Amino acid sequence: MQPRDLARRRVFIAPIQLEVDLNAGYIDTVTYKPGSRSIVELRLVPVIPESGAIPAQSAVLRYDTRNTSLHFNVTPGMDFLGAQSYFFPPNGSVTVTISQM
Repeated sequence: MQPRDLARRRVFIAPIQLEVDLNAGYIDTVTYKPGSRSIVELRLVPVIPESGAIPAQSAVLRYDTRNTSLHFNVTPGMDFLGAQSYFFPPNGSVTVTISQM
C-alpha cells in the first residue's frame, strides 16, 4: 500500500482503525499484515525523489486508533511527547514496525 494524500504523510488502515501521520519526509510504503503481531510496517524516506525538496533530517510519527480495545507499540523510535521521533541516515530510509500489544 501507499499513502494517497498529496504529501504522502498520512495513512489510515481501516481494519484496525489506525491513523498514522508523519510531519516530515514521506511514507514510501505501507505493509499491512493481518493476523501478525507486527501488524504494520512503514518505510519512511526523507524526500520524495525528483521533487527538488530539501531532504528532512528527522521526522515525528504520530499514530492514533479509534478502536480502544487495541493497543500498539512502535519500534524503533524515541518517544517524544506521545509520538515517535526518527533521524534519517544520510541518503537512507527508516523502517518502522507497529506491533499489536
